[in-house]
Amino acid sequence: MNKREKLYRIFNYGFSAWMLLLVVISLFSHDNPFLNPTTSKFLLISVCAGAVLLGAAYLWHKKGQAPKREWRLLGVLFGIYFLLQLFVAVKLQVLPIPTWDYPIVYCEAANRVLSGIPPTDYFANFPNNTPYYWLLCGYFTVLHWFGVQDFMMPLLVLNSLCIDAALLMLYKMAKRVVGAKWAVPVLLLGFFSPALLLYVPIAYTDTLSLPFVCGAAYVWLLAREANQNENTQKAIWLGLLAATLTAMGAALKMSVAVLAIAFLLDALIFWRGKATLKCIVTFVLCFAVLLGGINKTAQKAMPVYDTAGIPHTHWVMMGLHGDGSYYNDDYELTLSYDTYEERAAFTKQEIVRRVKEMGPIGLLAHFKEKLAFMISDGTYYAPAKIDRCAKKPCVWHRFVVPNGQYTGFLCYLADALQICLLAFCAVGSWRAAKTGENTLTVYRMAWFGLMLFLLLWENRSRYLVNFIPLFLLCAGEGLCVSTVRKEK
Repeated sequence: MNKREKLYRIFNYGFSAWMLLLVVISLFSHDNPFLNPTTSKFLLISVCAGAVLLGAAYLWHKKGQAPKREWRLLGVLFGIYFLLQLFVAVKLQVLPIPTWDYPIVYCEAANRVLSGIPPTDYFANFPNNTPYYWLLCGYFTVLHWFGVQDFMMPLLVLNSLCIDAALLMLYKMAKRVVGAKWAVPVLLLGFFSPALLLYVPIAYTDTLSLPFVCGAAYVWLLAREANQNENTQKAIWLGLLAATLTAMGAALKMSVAVLAIAFLLDALIFWRGKATLKCIVTFVLCFAVLLGGINKTAQKAMPVYDTAGIPHTHWVMMGLHGDGSYYNDDYELTLSYDTYEERAAFTKQEIVRRVKEMGPIGLLAHFKEKLAFMISDGTYYAPAKIDRCAKKPCVWHRFVVPNGQYTGFLCYLADALQICLLAFCAVGSWRAAKTGENTLTVYRMAWFGLMLFLLLWENRSRYLVNFIPLFLLCAGEGLCVSTVRKEK
């Protein structure tokens, strides 16, 4: 075993331990904003959910087989799922009342297309949503050419298709990693993911970036294989395509850049051959130029604002309060300073003050609180978003919205499933460390990197949504190897 393989082995053992730590934190420091379970009850439900998953996997091992008519099966499964998505989109639709970022940007784009109203200074404070704004403007303009005046349902259809595209890429990746037979159960994990279905009515960057994340991940698998087969030219071109998709995703959702870092580390550790340096350089240049170009072009097309922007250090400062979620008092505190320079200076000083005030032990306790809030919620904060400005409250809201009559069933099942998936991720990573099978290690690095980022940034489980398919891929492989040796 060479030094590079040892690095992967060490990481996989560490990642397995990290996943088990998250299981323990979620079980004994559970912090779901919509549920307050007793530890014993939650533990029992989680054990039952794990037993069901393992039992289903064992039955599939004994009775299941690779689909003979793959595309017919996929067509039926995705057709049923798309109809379910449309049902959720209609029944749980929210009104575009500008109370948070998604409806604010929606209204800004709709006003521009329908009435020619220029964007407001909202984008001076939140320039990260500028590419999303122009994406909506382009889509709404095309719809308007065909006489469409209400853009909400077409947007939710687009959102559903983005989720479906990500799930199709999940299936394609699973097929290469765990084989054709086990790719179907991994896909079913995606179909049964509560968050991916509940975020259909929320067409924000969390879900619209999904095809770029999963597309880049799938292309990277192909690039790795090309490098292993010493097909340097193909590896370079596939690496450039992965960089392109990652940059486009990062323009919509900044956290997608974590995936580019994981790709870069994977290339440094895993790739072989004299052209490896060339592959890495072209990847970095493509990613940096494209992401910078998209953001600069999007910003240049906006009006010149007199409003001072909000420095990135503001979100680091906010992440040092409580569980790290959005805290309006911190927001108002930053805005109380007039210039960007004053805001930057204040937030930096406040970060230092809060860290010193916590001390090493307090900071560790704070990180534990943030982790519990980040990974305990298997709905990924969807109920809170659906509850905001519901278009027409109906019986289905009782099963979804916070404090709904039956919402507890959803939260218990979603959180128990989340616990099981974390455990299966630990199993898969441990098995990879033992066997030296490192195909999925790059995605484990991405998932780990995203969690580290949220430990330093504003924190919320919703910020994990666009990485859910990669999480399911790692968990699905762990479920597979928990039942039987990997089949190809």
